[in-house]
Formats: sequence, structure tokens, C-alpha cells
Amino acid sequence: MEPHYRIMRANIPEVIVPAKTDSEKVERILWVICGLSGLTKEQLMARSRKRELMEYRQMAGYLMCMHTGLTLKAIGYHLGNRDHSTVIHARDTVSDLLETNAEFRNKFKTINEKLNLWKYGK
Repeated sequence: MEPHYRIMRANIPEVIVPAKTDSEKVERILWVICGLSGLTKEQLMARSRKRELMEYRQMAGYLMCMHTGLTLKAIGYHLGNRDHSTVIHARDTVSDLLETNAEFRNKFKTINEKLNLWKYGK
């Protein structure tokens, strides 16, 4: 049974058991992004090229690259069965946007702060 990802911001706990496996980390990344963005997992994984969806999907790919030991192909699978080159593009795009776009940086900071509460690493 797949977890339900559409949650309200207030429902993201302040303290949670640290994720140990890469699959737990992936689920937490998706859970936080969906919770803070108001998107469902299905919307996030969809083939849509709407800017808002793409930004959050790219953030998820970037965070999976940074916080898991998964291959680019595996990360692509978790992002809706996308190609490894799409993951590379997402990683590079987020990296560029973090340097140049303050609004994007603030969204990312909020998501990353929630993830850092769990203090997991590679």
C-alpha cells in the first residue's frame, strides 16, 4: 500500500526517527516536498512540464542525489521512471537556480530545513 502524500504543512512532525535506508530517504524527500507544495505524489511524478511541478520534481531529484547513494537511473525511476540524463539536468538546474533565484532558494531552504530535522546523510 502506497503512503498518502497529500498532507498539510502543520502535519509534518518536528521530530522523527532518522531514515536509515535509501528507500526511506526517498520516501521522506517525496513526503516533505508533497506536504509543503500541496501536490500529490501522482502530480509530482506526472509527465507534466508545468513550471511549478518541474521545479518541485527537480528539487526532489537534487535532494535524492545529495542524500542517497542511489544511481542516477534509480533516482530517475523514483521520479516517475525518467532517464538518468533527466536527473543530471535536474541536479544542474537546481544548482544553478540556488545561486541565481532568491524565490527558488527560499522554497528549497524550507524543504531542506524540514529534511535536516531528520539528520540523515549518505
